[in-house]
Amino acid sequence: MQEEPNWAEKGELEYSQKKYDIASECFRKALRIKPSQKLAMALAASMQKLGKSREAIDVLRGAYDRLLPQGAEKEKAELFWQIAICERELGELETASTHFQAAKDKAIGFMSEKELSRLDADIESLKRTILMKEKPNRSSEYFRQAELMEKQKKYAEAAELYGKSIEEEKKASAFLRRGRCFQACNEHRKAIKDFELCAELRRAAPTKAGMYEVLYFLGKSEQEEGNYARAVEAFTQAADFASKNQDSDSLDIIVQSLELSKARLDVLVIL
Repeated sequence: MQEEPNWAEKGELEYSQKKYDIASECFRKALRIKPSQKLAMALAASMQKLGKSREAIDVLRGAYDRLLPQGAEKEKAELFWQIAICERELGELETASTHFQAAKDKAIGFMSEKELSRLDADIESLKRTILMKEKPNRSSEYFRQAELMEKQKKYAEAAELYGKSIEEEKKASAFLRRGRCFQACNEHRKAIKDFELCAELRRAAPTKAGMYEVLYFLGKSEQEEGNYARAVEAFTQAADFASKNQDSDSLDIIVQSLELSKARLDVLVIL
């Protein structure tokens, strides 16, 4: 007679290999043979990984109702904790907050300091998320208003509105547009700062999209300020990005500005 596999161990192996669908089936079989809170939590964790947080909550609640002995405070805290994480993933933030707090209440005196620290971090993270939900993000609204002002050539008003958009959410596009408005107002030092911040954000993006655009404008403002060495550096980088993107039209414009800055720099060196 063939020996029954150790479904719990098999489930742990499949989970470690990120085969969550197979792991969940193994944990189900293990639960039928020998129900336990640990197996229920393992099954719930697998289901979470499969995007089945609602079903995971049902498993955890079932474990709370049927599997826990009297006074198992640490185990109850662990279940509340995992339920709260599932609820957070489902966007049920207030309910998640209640269960995080219930986990904390039951964990004190039963969990290690390291575990309590992780639980506190989850609670604080949720509080920040709830605050962000309560405070509407008006960044896009301010950005649209700024674009309208810019089209009407009301650059100072547009710059102020782009600033409000940035206060709500720091986006590369808002720094770029505000920098262009500062350029139109001949406030090139302010423009340079915005273009540098825009470039920093775009460099951090996986595609680095729009880099030669912002570097070109940065070079133009450095040029206007008489910082020709910095202008040459910005235009050179812009030309490199434009070349990589095979944008010949932009490359021609950038190279013209680059040559002009080089010529002015040479004059300064001679003088």
